[in-house]
Amino acid sequence: MLSLKKEKIHFIKKYLFWGLSASLGILVFYLYLNFHLPKGIWIGIAPKFLPEIQICLKKNERRRLLENTEIWIERLKKKIPVKIQMYNETIENLRRITLLSPKDKINMNLAIKQKEALKDLEIDFLIKAIKFNRKKINQTQKLDEIDFCFKKYNVQWKMDFYRNNLTYKFRKIFFNEDKNFWNNEFKKKFSRTIF
Repeated sequence: MLSLKKEKIHFIKKYLFWGLSASLGILVFYLYLNFHLPKGIWIGIAPKFLPEIQICLKKNERRRLLENTEIWIERLKKKIPVKIQMYNETIENLRRITLLSPKDKINMNLAIKQKEALKDLEIDFLIKAIKFNRKKINQTQKLDEIDFCFKKYNVQWKMDFYRNNLTYKFRKIFFNEDKNFWNNEFKKKFSRTIF
């Protein structure tokens, strides 16, 4: 009688352990899929990034980016004379201080050299920032609205990823969503082909 109870308990523990282990494994696999795959890569679900592009076009984000970058460049240009004046005043104030010991004079000369080096470094940084933003404006001006939104949301990469996935293959078989379907879909919405 006692051995029968032990066998039942052992049997229950064994199946309970394997049941909990399997459900924990399934949960971990589900969380991995849920958090590591881009939106819309589940089997049977079409990509979900097309509304993002339409919102980008409606908000005219390209024009806003160009305007904001121009404003930023103007602010950077206005900072240069202010920074030069600030550093020059600091250096003049350091030179006005009267020092008695030769060690203090050596330290003061080192501090002045350091301030001049910092001034050169910061002015160089501001000039490079202006050049970088100019380059960004030039690159953005070469793109039209649709190309800008495609580039911003990595549409080509997402579609290539989607195309190499099982979802594309299943939807191609069951819903006839192949290259032609997606090219027509993009032509309707954005007057561009994707493949």
